[in-house]
Amino acid sequence: MGAAILYVIATGRAGAEIGSFATNGFGAQSPGKYGLLAAAVTEVVLTFAFVTVILGVTDRHAEAARAAALLAIGLCLTLIHLISIPVTNTSVNQARSTAPALFVGGVALSQLWLFWVAPLIGGALAGIAYPLLGRKGRTGGFMIRFGRPAAAALAILSPALAAAQDVSVEFRLVAAPGNITGCIAADPQFTRVHTFTVKDGAAELTAPGGINSRMKLEKPGVYETDYRLGQFNLHVVADLNSRMLTVTDRNLGCTWTAKKE
Repeated sequence: MGAAILYVIATGRAGAEIGSFATNGFGAQSPGKYGLLAAAVTEVVLTFAFVTVILGVTDRHAEAARAAALLAIGLCLTLIHLISIPVTNTSVNQARSTAPALFVGGVALSQLWLFWVAPLIGGALAGIAYPLLGRKGRTGGFMIRFGRPAAAALAILSPALAAAQDVSVEFRLVAAPGNITGCIAADPQFTRVHTFTVKDGAAELTAPGGINSRMKLEKPGVYETDYRLGQFNLHVVADLNSRMLTVTDRNLGCTWTAKKE
């Protein structure tokens, strides 16, 4: 129903096209051009985490968590979208995948099978694993029914958690040993403090000398940008997962890197 309403609105203007209509996909249909395996793993793991959280906060043994069940589920789904939109456009729900695919047709329909199979596998694994996580152990003590599954789900989701938070990190770049003479002469422009910040979802890189460049989230925790500095055509990657900043000149191949401990 939701897809039908959006279709009517989107096509209500002369010459309008619906494009991909936010369909799920892999390969060329993936927003980040991720392949079949990456898409399958993403959907299975995130569906497993989502269903585990739902089971945890609605468990009759988790009375303390029940009052915040809707908030926990909503925040979990928000984080899942932040992680998986660049990979598959986020499914974890067969109905969400099927409706737009029916309107777009073509490749969207031919790839729809994955977004039925992967969530079924992820949900089934969560259904199997959750009772085991809450089973009485040989020591006689009961595991906390909500704590263990929730911790397991958060452990799965944590690598991209930093991408959803405001951050400010300072990097001091160091030239790569193999840089050619033309790049070594420019070291003073690069081997100074560069500050990477994310605030309210907007990321930018700043440094003395007039460097101020907005950065785009390319995949969970990884931001990239391109800008020119004099004769240099620079490509910048800020990886929050490994806390690395890499600056590469596309023309000469020179590189400057920094790792924040």
